[in-house]
Amino acid sequence: MNKKGMLANLIGAFIVILIGVSLIPIIAEQIEKARTSGTEPMSTAASTVLGFVPLFFALAIVGIALMVAISALRNAGILPSNDIDNEYRDIKPKRKSGKQTYLQFVQERLAVEREMRRAHGIFWWLRG
Repeated sequence: MNKKGMLANLIGAFIVILIGVSLIPIIAEQIEKARTSGTEPMSTAASTVLGFVPLFFALAIVGIALMVAISALRNAGILPSNDIDNEYRDIKPKRKSGKQTYLQFVQERLAVEREMRRAHGIFWWLRG
């Protein structure tokens, strides 16, 4: 993705988050009005479920913020993308003839770790 597209996505997500956060008090106020108004008293279960609406709305806004941050970090190359998994999926281990010494094992392991760091970037260990 080019930088203009990434910037447009970040600005759009920031606007969505800003509008969502500014709507939380309005939603909470309307929920409280719905709880207290009416000719019949509301049941306890209905009142509890109605009270969770602002919480789930806030959690949705936090989820949007997290997804935008993860997407921006992946596009910037700081977090690895899922495309790397597909690149290495079909690689099969090589068969070794004879026994391997400990020094050969360590050298091979270091070479594999260097390749992993190169392929996955700084945070290659996050893929665990």
